[in-house]
Amino acid sequence: MAKEKQFILFILTGVLLTSIFGFWQIQRYNYKLSINSAIESSLKDPQKFNRDGLEKHRAYLVTGYYDFSKQILLGPRSKNKEIGKYIYTVFYVYGKIPLLVNRGFVSDKYADNIVKTGKSAYQTLKVFSYDKPKLGWFAPNNIPEKNLWHSLNLEEIRGELDTPFPDLYFRNIEGDDASKYKVSNVHKKYIYFWFLTSATLLAMLLIARRLGLSRFFSSE
Repeated sequence: MAKEKQFILFILTGVLLTSIFGFWQIQRYNYKLSINSAIESSLKDPQKFNRDGLEKHRAYLVTGYYDFSKQILLGPRSKNKEIGKYIYTVFYVYGKIPLLVNRGFVSDKYADNIVKTGKSAYQTLKVFSYDKPKLGWFAPNNIPEKNLWHSLNLEEIRGELDTPFPDLYFRNIEGDDASKYKVSNVHKKYIYFWFLTSATLLAMLLIARRLGLSRFFSSE
């Protein structure tokens, strides 16, 4: 009888966990769907920069300059089958308000050619805002003293660069083609996977009970 109860508990625990994972994937799917919708709608009508009214998932027009002495390389990452890093540089709006901006991807073979000192000319950019990223449980630790950044920990970056940018980061974008900037959203297939797994476990329990669990766990 004890083995029957353990089997039932094991199956029900599996059903609960896989259902939780399924609902979590629904949340992630809807979150990325909202980002892509915001990208598509706001790229055509970017807002004028307003420090006191900054929102996540909005396109803004900003005027200022990059400070190349205040930047990090986030990686390793892959793009178009190349391994490299994303360049995040502080952009001073109006020459005084700092924003952390993703300038794009650079292959490892060209990483040593990145400008690391000085400032850019004054320019006007279109940038898209992202909220503070959630840090993964298993992400390797950043090593600020070696400028090795595996995760976008804004608190650490603020401290290392000694720059009080807001709890948002930005991506430099060009034109109105939203398809180039939409985030990958593959969570739908994970939704199906977790809920199908949950249904399969539940079906296993129902079939086993219908056939009689005692015959499977008989001590004879």
